[in-house]
Amino acid sequence: MLYLLSFIRMIIVFSAEIVQICHIVKRVNFTLISAWVSSKTCDKLVIS
Repeated sequence: MLYLLSFIRMIIVFSAEIVQICHIVKRVNFTLISAWVSSKTCDKLVIS
């Protein structure tokens, strides 16, 4: 029983860490995409 409880706690901590990692990845992706878009629009402005 004690083993089962520690196993469940481990799963909860693990899933919480996965959620945090997903948030970080989304934030990084958003930053990269917005930087890429702004650089593309700057290129278009310079060309025109």
